[in-house]
Amino acid sequence: MPKLRIGGSQFAETDLQYDVCSHLLAILQLLELHGNSCERSIPLYRDKYSEHQRAVDKPIDFDLIEETFEIPSFISLNRERRTVLCQTCWCAIVEKN
Repeated sequence: MPKLRIGGSQFAETDLQYDVCSHLLAILQLLELHGNSCERSIPLYRDKYSEHQRAVDKPIDFDLIEETFEIPSFISLNRERRTVLCQTCWCAIVEKN
């Protein structure tokens, strides 16, 4: 079965108050479809590096993401830091501490 392509804006998104960027939205929806969850009614967290972050409640299933999507070069899957980062928008999906 062919892998899905990551869609979204060709430009960096700046209105990231309550939802992840369009590049990460399909990944977040996939994680939710497979039992992960997050609190979408609160604003995205911003850390000292100004990344916009959405924390998910359960561990990120990196294997599922890689099996489902063609991962473009601007999306970083960092198993060590437990983060999926869009380097275009500086937006991330992270595991809740």
